[in-house]
Amino acid sequence: MPKVSVIVPVYKVESFLKKCIESILKQTLPDLELILIDDGSPDNCGVICDDYAQKDPRIKVVHTASSGVSVARNRGLDLATGEFIYFVDGDDWIHPDLLKDNVAKLEATNADVVMFNYVEHFKQIAIERNIFQEGVAYDQAFYFSHAPVMLWCKLYRANIWANLRFPVGVAYEDDYVMPYVVTVARKIICNSDKLYYSYNRLNENSIMNNDQAGKKFSYFLCGLQKIKATEGKFPELYKIAIVKAFQMAFKAWNCNTTMHILTAEQKQKIENFFQKYQHEKHLLPLDLKIYLWGYNHCGFINLLKGYYYLRKYRKSN
Repeated sequence: MPKVSVIVPVYKVESFLKKCIESILKQTLPDLELILIDDGSPDNCGVICDDYAQKDPRIKVVHTASSGVSVARNRGLDLATGEFIYFVDGDDWIHPDLLKDNVAKLEATNADVVMFNYVEHFKQIAIERNIFQEGVAYDQAFYFSHAPVMLWCKLYRANIWANLRFPVGVAYEDDYVMPYVVTVARKIICNSDKLYYSYNRLNENSIMNNDQAGKKFSYFLCGLQKIKATEGKFPELYKIAIVKAFQMAFKAWNCNTTMHILTAEQKQKIENFFQKYQHEKHLLPLDLKIYLWGYNHCGFINLLKGYYYLRKYRKSN
């Protein structure tokens, strides 16, 4: 059994894929399997994957019809046999010691997840993201509410994913599953080293560079998952989840008033949320309480507005 299973979904990353694969194969922890999921990429990614697989027996390649990154990652999880799981995006690359250093930390502390810092590369600059500091005892609430949700700045014990998979057809799937990762993990630790090099903004096919108009609603759906992961089980985290969900709901709702981005079904889902969790308004900060009051009294407010503008019109005429 390999020590680490590295899962890479591959789609339209032809210009970046070789650098990504090479950085994984050059790890100072060689006891790994690399699972490349070619998600029906229309370029030469599939050929590149097969060429590397012929040269290195540690590589498994799966070619599938294009079904999205969630399906690709789920397929990788189904095939993974390692003691640890790691995800890499096909247009990024990693430090040679990433696996060795983080596996050592997990084994030394008997933790389930280790989170580490990273570097974001743009066209002209590189920005270091120093989120985690060595020796700081972050609590579960920090990991739940402040730690980055991206999959690739974390190494996991495989058991974390035993009953967890990515939702299909949902944007920001990493944000969607991370509340469950945090609540399932017995112990989470951090590594202050910058070991991942992301996000290659030069890749115009990236999901980050092809954002959807309804992203605020997608964030709201992620907020609902935070509630689902904590309700009735983790009271302190549940309080955080309620605030986050209301924040995302109001951002989507307010944006819709000017951009009209939500479908009738999406609007109804937000309205159902407001109705279901009205009783938790005591957990909200003052600004959200005001927003909620405005939502609950929008009919009355609109009536006052109408009366005001009617009087203004009559005076001007």
